[in-house]
Amino acid sequence: MELEQNYFIFVPHIIGYLRILMGLGLFHCLPNHPVKAFWLYTFSFALDMVDGPIAKYLNQMSVFGTLLDTMSDRGTLLCMLARLCLLYPRHAFLFIGIACTDVSSQWMHGYSSLLLGSRTYQTIGLECMPFLSLPKFTKKVIFCGSILCYGLLYFTTFTKGPRVPGVKMGLWQVICIGCSPFAALQVGKTLVELGEATLIMAALDAQKAQKTGIIMRALVS
Repeated sequence: MELEQNYFIFVPHIIGYLRILMGLGLFHCLPNHPVKAFWLYTFSFALDMVDGPIAKYLNQMSVFGTLLDTMSDRGTLLCMLARLCLLYPRHAFLFIGIACTDVSSQWMHGYSSLLLGSRTYQTIGLECMPFLSLPKFTKKVIFCGSILCYGLLYFTTFTKGPRVPGVKMGLWQVICIGCSPFAALQVGKTLVELGEATLIMAALDAQKAQKTGIIMRALVS
């Protein structure tokens, strides 16, 4: 029973709880407190970068922690995208599309990974899964760049930052534009991962159907 009692106060779990509270604070601050909202948003995703290594270092990796981390990510990102829909109504369809694609891809990827289990892609007839096999560091760079882009899209509606010499834009606008390719890459990566997760489930279904067919033929004979 001691293990069960300690399970919910693992350090990565506590970080997850904190991130959920920060998400609620973000939701409250987004309309009228841009500085607080921006830092809550940024710090929440900064914690996302460290909770995994902490879990590995303390040997506290768990399914619950993974789901808590995913829920915190999606909740925080969806809050920001919803606010961007209000701030940029002409582009609301874009932010809604990003939100729907992100949630769909995460769900499909999580479920396909659960079905795949310990099997490799090759064992189910899939030879190449490029984006799912990207180095973690590359994925983190793309993800962090996209997160910063959305945060600065929000923040620049309140302040554009110090004027950049020779450019008719503020510093926050320049950084936001610099991060925009990462946001585009993240959307592309999400779409490809959605397709790859679909292929995994299709391959698993085909494998299951083939085994069932073999069993049925054996029973008939």
